[in-house]
Amino acid sequence: MRAGVGVYHAGARDAPRAGLGRDLCSEPLTMPTASTTEAFDLLVVGGGAFGLGTAAEAARRGRTVAVIERGPLPNPVAASYGPSRKIRSTYTEPHYAALAREAMTGWRQIERETGAELYLAVGNLAYTALDEQPHLDALEAVSRQIGADVELLDQAAMRARFPQFLLAKRAILERDAGFVRASACIEALRVVAERAGAVILPEREIVAIDLDGPSVVVATAGAERFRGERAVLALGGWTKRLLPELGDVLTQTQQGIMYLAEVPDALRSPGFPAWGCSDDGVYGFPAWKSDPFKIAHHTQSPAVESPDFDRMTTPAGFVDDMRAFLRDHLGIDPDAAPLRAESCMYNLSPTSDFLIDFHPRDARLLVATGGSGHGFKFGSVIGSAVMDRLEIGRARAGARSSPGTTWSRRRPLPGGCGSRSEPEARVASRPRAPIMPSLGRTKRYGDRALDPLG
Repeated sequence: MRAGVGVYHAGARDAPRAGLGRDLCSEPLTMPTASTTEAFDLLVVGGGAFGLGTAAEAARRGRTVAVIERGPLPNPVAASYGPSRKIRSTYTEPHYAALAREAMTGWRQIERETGAELYLAVGNLAYTALDEQPHLDALEAVSRQIGADVELLDQAAMRARFPQFLLAKRAILERDAGFVRASACIEALRVVAERAGAVILPEREIVAIDLDGPSVVVATAGAERFRGERAVLALGGWTKRLLPELGDVLTQTQQGIMYLAEVPDALRSPGFPAWGCSDDGVYGFPAWKSDPFKIAHHTQSPAVESPDFDRMTTPAGFVDDMRAFLRDHLGIDPDAAPLRAESCMYNLSPTSDFLIDFHPRDARLLVATGGSGHGFKFGSVIGSAVMDRLEIGRARAGARSSPGTTWSRRRPLPGGCGSRSEPEARVASRPRAPIMPSLGRTKRYGDRALDPLG
């Protein structure tokens, strides 16, 4: 038996009792009795964009791989579910911006492989209603640096081309950006993974992971056991169920979304772009075919205790804030059209960077999480980053066995992705709110705007 390693169970819904990180030197628990065991090179726990992207890449590299997902695919309560997610490279950090350009190419490749319509290049417009907006200036500088297809629009140009934005004074338009169809992308990633040889196992709740042997063994509530040489934990907002030691690192928040069933043609695709207001973090998507107009707020809402909160509720004040924004910025009477409000979940790291790192006590486990409200767009390429980390970085991680070792902030992630401030995968020991600095906003819709906008 490895020192400090044994059998660890997922805890109760709101208070994990004994996950991998409860105390890796704790006395092991009893592994649930199981009737069957299947063996793979790699187990991927979680069937969202990070998990399926990893499985597809692992299968392409000749690995036998199984994806174990707690719900259906796509999962209606997961962060990878819904009609739309931004796809754009307008970041203030060059490595994220460059990776986003790769992701755009990656989604096009997946479209060719599956025949699915996933990526709608309707453009992405970041605008300001202020006389000065340093965030917009930073977006422009990085866009020029990486060679993105962007266009600057002054107030006159905005009035001529996008008069829908009543208060806009300046904007940057990324012509080949837009949005990806989130749920359709998950279905396409599943197809790609299965065609490459991956086994997809939905509707299986993980109840325990056994590290007390040469293989990682995952047990489900249905008494199934799956054995792998290594495992990637891509559980999104449910990560702390198995790794409660990340309680001070990962924060789950409830994020409001509003849909308008009926809008003027001027707010429909293809004439209207995806958009975001750099002043307040409000962003949205055009109506497209049967999909309604969508508006949301990229802000750090109060943390939730459980990832299983009611998705049909919204954060306090969200609906009123969005109604005011619709009136002020888009000239929409919120009482004139049916509105529907619901929520999704953010799984935030302290810096809004992804957490792609080995568990410090066992190099057979790699955690891939912390999408932080902007990770979905990278689903077409994240698998390469995770697999490079798993294959290239494993030897270094295996030497780190001291009980006092903390999750590293210094080891590079191959390919230079995964961090918004340095080309590294990292996790901080103390959380700090990843919020945008005050930029002299004249009107606020909510408390804290995150950077970047989705």
